[in-house]
Amino acid sequence: MSKSENFERMLKVIRSHTNGKLDNQRQPALLLCSVEEYITQKKLELSPIVYMSALTALILQSDKVDYSAVYLLSVVLPVVPEKERLAHVEVLESHLVPCLEEQGTEAPTIRCILLCIQEFLFAIMAQDISSHSASLELSLTVLLKYSIDSRPKIRKCAIQALQGVSKKNETSSSFLTSRIIALCSQVFRELNESPSSDKANVSTSIHCMQLLDEFVDFQHVSGTDLGTTTGSLVSILQSDIASSEFVVQKATSLLANLLSKRIDAIPDAFVADQTDKMLQSWERAPLIAILFSTTFASRSQSKGMKRLTHLFDLLLESSLADTDSNESKYAFLFEEDNGGLTEKCLTSALSNKSIALHVITHVTGKISKLIGSARSLRLKRTSIINTCCAFLTLLVKAARKEHMDMLFNTFQDLARAINQWKTPKSKEVKQLFMVSFEKFGVETTITSLAPINELSKFQRYSWLKDILLDSENNDFLEFCNVFIPVIDSGAPEWWSVLPAFCSSVNDPSALSEEVLKKMASTVYQQEKYREPIVKSFISLSKVSSVQSILSKNAANIIGVLGNVLASMPPAHTLAQCVIDAIVSIFAVSADKQSEVITTFIDSAPLSDANLGNKAIVNAFPSLLNIAPSDTWKPFLPHLVKLFNQKPPKDSQSEASSLNFGAGFAYRLLNACLSNPNMVETVSPFVGNLVESLVDVGASVQSNSKYTLLERFKTWKLLLGLIPKDDLHLMVPLISEATLASKDHMADVRAKAYELLVEMGNIMKEGGKIDRSRIQGADSNDETVQASLKEYFTMVSAGLFESTPTLTTCTILSLTRLYYEFRDEIDQSIIDSLMELMELNLSSSNQEVARTAVGFVKMIITVSPKETIERFMDSLMPSIFRWLKEHNAFVKIKAKQLLDRMLRIFTFNELSRYTQDAADKKWLERILQVRNSRAERKIEVNEEGIESENDEMDLDVDINDNNKSFNKADNKGRNNRQKVPNKKGFGNKRENRVNAAPSNKKQRKRV
Repeated sequence: MSKSENFERMLKVIRSHTNGKLDNQRQPALLLCSVEEYITQKKLELSPIVYMSALTALILQSDKVDYSAVYLLSVVLPVVPEKERLAHVEVLESHLVPCLEEQGTEAPTIRCILLCIQEFLFAIMAQDISSHSASLELSLTVLLKYSIDSRPKIRKCAIQALQGVSKKNETSSSFLTSRIIALCSQVFRELNESPSSDKANVSTSIHCMQLLDEFVDFQHVSGTDLGTTTGSLVSILQSDIASSEFVVQKATSLLANLLSKRIDAIPDAFVADQTDKMLQSWERAPLIAILFSTTFASRSQSKGMKRLTHLFDLLLESSLADTDSNESKYAFLFEEDNGGLTEKCLTSALSNKSIALHVITHVTGKISKLIGSARSLRLKRTSIINTCCAFLTLLVKAARKEHMDMLFNTFQDLARAINQWKTPKSKEVKQLFMVSFEKFGVETTITSLAPINELSKFQRYSWLKDILLDSENNDFLEFCNVFIPVIDSGAPEWWSVLPAFCSSVNDPSALSEEVLKKMASTVYQQEKYREPIVKSFISLSKVSSVQSILSKNAANIIGVLGNVLASMPPAHTLAQCVIDAIVSIFAVSADKQSEVITTFIDSAPLSDANLGNKAIVNAFPSLLNIAPSDTWKPFLPHLVKLFNQKPPKDSQSEASSLNFGAGFAYRLLNACLSNPNMVETVSPFVGNLVESLVDVGASVQSNSKYTLLERFKTWKLLLGLIPKDDLHLMVPLISEATLASKDHMADVRAKAYELLVEMGNIMKEGGKIDRSRIQGADSNDETVQASLKEYFTMVSAGLFESTPTLTTCTILSLTRLYYEFRDEIDQSIIDSLMELMELNLSSSNQEVARTAVGFVKMIITVSPKETIERFMDSLMPSIFRWLKEHNAFVKIKAKQLLDRMLRIFTFNELSRYTQDAADKKWLERILQVRNSRAERKIEVNEEGIESENDEMDLDVDINDNNKSFNKADNKGRNNRQKVPNKKGFGNKRENRVNAAPSNKKQRKRV
């Protein structure tokens, strides 16, 4: 809806409250009526500019700003041109802003004034900033003041105005940024000096930080403003207000964002000062303390090292004060929200060798002391372990390679303590081992924790399983060295970590035939560990270095997996995973594919009725999809047998239809036709294959839904293989798809329409149709060129059949085809189709007639008016005849058709085709109902608008051009036509609706 339309809507709503009960609704309505009466007396146009002039004059004349006047002004200003607004900007300084400074100004009045300020501000920025700099500064000051107000609606109005300012241009955005930083620094300074930390101060600080987060881009802030903001936020963390957890989180988030983008722009002296301040309050924001300390260490080696080591001492010693707890307190060190900022800063600091040696030596020594002290502090052990793990992880990730030996020694001490004390495996512990697997290797890490043979106690070390599965790039050789011996010693549970080691095989010899035999044997014998090993086969097949050994053993592996599948029902949860493994191994078996697929088919005969109840049946389509071309020979005999067999009578489910008999045969055939290798073999015999399918589908309507869907998929694949000179092969398919267009199952109908459209696209591209080769045709029939016209002629042949069912199906098919190709068919096709439909409109069979009405309805919907006018003389009598029938469904169809025509033609144009008074009465009745329906929509919409504005909520933005408040109003006005000499017709239903009882008691009395 445009601004002007929205403005008219708002005025209409306001006027409707003239007799309202609420003063804040009635007073603006009365004032609006008075202003409009005055404007009318002066013989002026009721335009937004005139409204604005009258309202501003009224405000300037009064001593006190009235709510009604300023509310109406806030409604008018958005639709007044920006240049015209500037003519009345003096009201801003003289009355509106002073009103805000007065005590007792009510919240609705403040919101209206803020909206007015917003519109004047937009006009200033769009027209002339230099000439109205004082008004601009005054407006921004007011908006910033109320953007941190404690009242939510007022704050919302101010922030929306600031958002509009920031989007206008870069100059306004930079100007606003500097003012926000100045405001926030002033507020933070005052709050820091305030002795109290009440809720009001906390709320104000939060609102200020939200302003910084919303409007300030630290990437483009000057160095001075950057320092001011940083100092202000650090002072908040030091103040009593920081006792609020949310304030700390918000301040920490802003500082982390600022430092991640512009820490290099902060002077060294300022960094040193802020480092000292954060060391005093490190407990509140340890992340910020670490960022400042690591940055200062990078810039000032001697002083920075002392502060950094001192901070690590404080952080590590804090574990002695904590109680025994499993809660993670150091997640901030590894959070991805700050982009690994802590690690980056520490890595930068440790890039200096002397700093790295000093800090790592000091911290590792401190960790060793804490581990030693934990021996006598049993209640503190968990806290100490978690703290040490967190900061050792940080050092391992940030340190250089030459310092890894020192860190590994500390890791060994810590790992032994974790194992000895059996401490809970917290996030910090798991994170340390995750990093250790990456930096030190799996075998080294695990031997640091315990001897390899100790892993046979799986329950004790089962916590390593999830860490290993989450880790990446583990070498397969490490699994063979660490876990295979443990598995052989009686701990098969470690097969569960095998998938973590199969994406990388640096030494191909690690995957020996012996290992493959163990994997295959476990899959076959131990159901519990099938899933991880099967997933490992899939991963290993993607590693090029081991594909040769997999190819060598493909027959044995696939044979084992096939036997596993043969023992599973089709719905087994692991069945699809096993199939994927078989296919992946088969894909890398290279020149042995023919041997493997032949053996597989022979060992699991496709024509065996019992095969349909086993999961192995689902492997065949996937294998045939990538099988070599010579697979066709062993496969074809089984395919023929499947077409001749039927599922057991006691099993008619989806699985039975798809896993045996014709349904399964179509699935296999689809897989073959989707395989480029096998298509080359099939293409020369596509004619024979089409004829065979036609013979098989002689009783297609009696097949199950699932068999029909698979058959149609097969037809679609075959359509792409039919040579352009043999398009006569499509004729039987046209009949089959046409009959299926009326199937009771929606999926089947959709596939039938899809096939009809596909055949139309093929005919559109050209080709030859040898009519003499069509079954039942004369041998002397000529060959014609394929085209859309010929295709519509072939489909229309069904209209001349004697059965109403085939006639109905043909009309449905033609309806869809006409819609699909409406922009590509010529007038001669339209003429012939409409001639046929006019005959069917007069049919004595109601189903045929109803379908013909649907075709005509579609024609009217998608065709231009000129096309429809050609058939009106013969079409309209048939429609009026159906309106007089006793069958209700037929009447509804005809009414809908006339209603659709009234969208295109006027009442007078359609009335020319009426033959008697009854026809004209029907036309008037339908038009009247149509108009009444449009009027009801308008009334309902207006009632909804009134209910939304009962409390004059000014949150509605009348500048929003994307919201359509009254689409029905516009649509109804455009479509309504006057009915001659018919007053009150069609009101009966409307009155009945309006008079409906509102509750159960009233209904009972009625």
